[in-house]
Amino acid sequence: PWVELLRNDFWGKDISDRDSHKSYRPLTVATFRLNYMLHELEPLGYHLVNVLLHSAVVYLYVLLCGVVFSEVWPALIAGLLFAVHPIHTEGVSGIVGRADLMCALFAIISLFCYRNSLEIRANARRRVFWFVLSLVSTLCAALCKEIGITTSLLCLAYQISFHKRKSSTQQGVVRPQARQSSVYDLLSALRETVPRGLVLMMFSVSFLWARLKLNQGPPLFHVDNNPALGFPTPFRQLHWSYLCVYNVWLLLSPSQLCAEYAMGTIPPVTSLSDPRNLLTLATFAGLLSLSCYSASYSHSHHRKIMFGLCLTVLPFLPASNLFFPVGFVIAERVLYIPSMGFCLLVSYGFHLLVSRPIIKYFSSLAKIVLIFLLLAQSFKTLSRNFEWKDNVMLFTSALRVSQTSAKMWNFVGNTHFKAGNNTLPEPYFRKSLEVEPLFPPAHINLVRILKRQKRFEEAIE
Repeated sequence: PWVELLRNDFWGKDISDRDSHKSYRPLTVATFRLNYMLHELEPLGYHLVNVLLHSAVVYLYVLLCGVVFSEVWPALIAGLLFAVHPIHTEGVSGIVGRADLMCALFAIISLFCYRNSLEIRANARRRVFWFVLSLVSTLCAALCKEIGITTSLLCLAYQISFHKRKSSTQQGVVRPQARQSSVYDLLSALRETVPRGLVLMMFSVSFLWARLKLNQGPPLFHVDNNPALGFPTPFRQLHWSYLCVYNVWLLLSPSQLCAEYAMGTIPPVTSLSDPRNLLTLATFAGLLSLSCYSASYSHSHHRKIMFGLCLTVLPFLPASNLFFPVGFVIAERVLYIPSMGFCLLVSYGFHLLVSRPIIKYFSSLAKIVLIFLLLAQSFKTLSRNFEWKDNVMLFTSALRVSQTSAKMWNFVGNTHFKAGNNTLPEPYFRKSLEVEPLFPPAHINLVRILKRQKRFEEAIE
């Protein structure tokens, strides 16, 4: 029954069940139900909807960048970078990635509605209408995927970054010349954001409270899905912080993509002397310095950088493990919305390089690099799509990235086993147990293959 969508989690289990994943995405599941009504489990329709959703998101994203930049070319470049970024392959080619696509779609719609509510000055009724529509769109985004609730923060970030301050006469004061500074501008933006911010925060808190009531308890994540759960402090926090850096690297260089990052794919950070801690420190220091630079607020390009950073960081926070643990190590699909901010920053950086060349011919060189980047990303996205064609190709491609994941070796063997092959799976199961001797699924699958080959004594052992 359709009403079950309101009671079940994303994977079809009652969300009040103790073993539930607690992911509540009824709007996304409703679209799967509509697909099923039209063509049952024929894959083409599901993929077609995902591609159409991605196309719609790209279109709206270009419009949003046009508002941010007030220029056509930087917006188009950001749209092209976003459209062909290989990190999106999982979100678009993987059917369950539809949750991220729909969440992104409603998040951008919410931002446009919020912008309309800011632009309308004379008609209070229309202003309230667009503000309420923004809240409804945020709710829809959150009912597609949990990170959608961060859209409220993005709306506030947009207002702080691009608000139109009231004049001194409207405020009833005359500002001294000395106070016409970037600090005053930032404080003014924050002050004018407070009324709307309180409403948005109350809305977000109410939604989170309702979700906690619906969940009837926190989710239980197994250490296999998030190995750092078993690490002592401070190595748990160091490892999770490094995972944030790894996500940044996937945005910068999506050359080694993997369908599954669990169980040894990324070696744990178990020492203070691990050199990766320096990389973590450098990355966070870079983000902090860029944030301080954008907060100087003295020029319009500072505000663009501020919004780009917010669009990158805020939607990623719920999946970062920094505030609460999640049920995965790394999932490429969760970078779908953060990559919008990333592409916006890269596009704006390119725009600055071209419009303000430091040395002669630097502008031409930057254009050549951009064309090469777009071609390289397009080629990688196409090749990655072929890897998503079936389970064997997908999991085999993951083994090329990581040889240390017992789960992935078992996946490949199990896929061959289900295809009816009686000999090929065995080396994969044994390799899985070589990597992780106490991995139960590999033991069970090895027993099944040995039994099928009538090797009963080995199976019993």
